[in-house]
Amino acid sequence: MSTSEPSAKSMFLPLLFIASILVVVAFLVVLVATSPNRTESLVPTAKSGGGGSDAGTSGGASDADVIIKTVKTELTTDPFASVWNQATTKTVMVVPQQMAAPALQKATIESVDLDVLTDGKQIGFRFTWYDASADYNVDTERFCDAVAIQFPLDADANFTMGNRGKKVQIIQWKALWQKDLDEHFQDVADVHPYTWSDLYWFSSGGAQRVPDAFQNPVSQQWFIARQSGNPVSKWDRKQPLDEYVAEGYGTLTSQTDVASQAKGMHRDNKWRVVILRPLTTSDSLDFQFKTDGQLAIAVWDGKADNVAGRKHHSYWMTFKVKP
Repeated sequence: MSTSEPSAKSMFLPLLFIASILVVVAFLVVLVATSPNRTESLVPTAKSGGGGSDAGTSGGASDADVIIKTVKTELTTDPFASVWNQATTKTVMVVPQQMAAPALQKATIESVDLDVLTDGKQIGFRFTWYDASADYNVDTERFCDAVAIQFPLDADANFTMGNRGKKVQIIQWKALWQKDLDEHFQDVADVHPYTWSDLYWFSSGGAQRVPDAFQNPVSQQWFIARQSGNPVSKWDRKQPLDEYVAEGYGTLTSQTDVASQAKGMHRDNKWRVVILRPLTTSDSLDFQFKTDGQLAIAVWDGKADNVAGRKHHSYWMTFKVKP
């Protein structure tokens, strides 16, 4: 039994169809590449860099998103100090971070109230947001509440923690670190009170609590993260915050010197956190506050498994100092 050869027409039609698809794909590629509305244009960048230079913003204080009032009273980290009544509150809408893993799929925080004041020497930021539960301690699948503020160190830095060659500075407060200072260093026994350790060589005391039982430097060899200099593993934290520099996701780097102070308090189903820092420092990796600039914020909800990239964030906002 013989089989017939396929006709030229039957072979031509599939080839014509494939060629048409390729032409359409090529057209779409060219269209996206040349369109002014391509993805890059959807990522806001810092209008002014250099640590808060006057370039990049124009007009009076009324043109800025955030108004910074100058007060005669010395600022304090107390979130309930009366001086904060002089601030002009800015309600900042936040959205779930969904550009990089781990992404936040569902928002649990809608907005953060931001108050900013300066006394001529320091600048203070008070963050207030609704949170029915205060989440302090961390464990496996258990995370703490936190808030952070970000400033561009270079012009055109993306709000997404900067980008290659365009640095940002980030200052982050954590509820866990606040509890470390308010009570004591949060050890395993604070989360699991019935934990028992038989022996750590060269430690002292029966309870084996960190850091009290591990004052002998030789006994600290069991704490690998601390021995390697991991800044997250500090036992002697002086402030409930840390300062970082970044050039995009995955590049967060701790700064050696920390100039900021902070205090957070949870009351009436709300967090109130103050971050206070000098207007200027000698550190080239610190944002230097002048008359105007830009900022962005991020907030984490511990009970909703917010950690690292699973956060709520704002976009760049302009600020202006009002005498």
